[in-house]
Amino acid sequence: HRSLHWLEHTYATQCFVTTQFLAQYFLVEVVLEGDSCWQWSLEKTFEQFVALHKTLVEKHGVQQDLFPSVGKKQLAQQKLKMINQLQSQLDRYMASVLDVLGLPPRELLDFLEYKYTDVISVTRSLASFAYEHGDMILEEDKVVQITPLQLYCIKRRMVLPVVSSETGHLCDDFGNLIDFVQKLHRMKIASPPEHLSDVFISNIAFDLSLFKGLTVLGLEYVRPSQVTGMDSMARQLATLEVHHSVQVLQDLLLVQCPGSDLPLSGVQWTHLICANFAFNELETIDASINMLPSLTRLDLSYNAITKLENLSELSHLEMVDLSYNCIKSLQG
Repeated sequence: HRSLHWLEHTYATQCFVTTQFLAQYFLVEVVLEGDSCWQWSLEKTFEQFVALHKTLVEKHGVQQDLFPSVGKKQLAQQKLKMINQLQSQLDRYMASVLDVLGLPPRELLDFLEYKYTDVISVTRSLASFAYEHGDMILEEDKVVQITPLQLYCIKRRMVLPVVSSETGHLCDDFGNLIDFVQKLHRMKIASPPEHLSDVFISNIAFDLSLFKGLTVLGLEYVRPSQVTGMDSMARQLATLEVHHSVQVLQDLLLVQCPGSDLPLSGVQWTHLICANFAFNELETIDASINMLPSLTRLDLSYNAITKLENLSELSHLEMVDLSYNCIKSLQG
């Protein structure tokens, strides 16, 4: 539960580890806090805790008596009082280990499955994916699905120095990853709902300005406030699909000038011809829809819209889907 100086790749300042006993295993919750906050859960048996402690004692000088003293027979009895005591002891143990070690060894990082949030690990995995599949994806114009965390890691990796652990292999070359994202045409950014994901990320921001070739973009369970670089997207996208993400259209369509609170009213989505805003929580069609002057197809189905309005200036519009809304009159 202490401040950590070893999470520079995530820019986190604190780590919290808690446990909860569930039948045959412990549910371990890891929370990182810093300029963003994200958490993940993992299942570990008591034997895995024992194995971790043995490694930390043998290789890294952790004291033997730091670990809770409990036998397998006692644990098998699963008495509530004893389980609650053991959970508290394991929480204190993990906090003590984080304090004592300072710079955590690889064994502890692997136990906490830290690689799924580490900037270097995430971008190395993405670089390997781009090396193996990038040419095929670009040639066949396929859609790449990516998460906000992965985009965040790309942004952070841009400002990190080359570290000694870089392998030097072409498949790990971050430059190849940057070349791939700049050429990519179709991308879907999806953040699973909190109750469907073992990794939950809140307020994590990412930048789209690197994706200079993007013409088709999808957002799912992504808040507009998380996204920077939308001014670039407004100038280049032909198709935009946004689901489970917005309550007010202008939060998405009124592009903000970088470094300013004033909207870039002169920047319109001039190339956008297809917009799909189905399955959101929209109650109105606000005036920001007129920022899409070339729009030919608009899907607003499965929202809570009550009135048809602000569409008369869209002179190129050929199809509008307003099914499954709350509209009682088509006048507007």
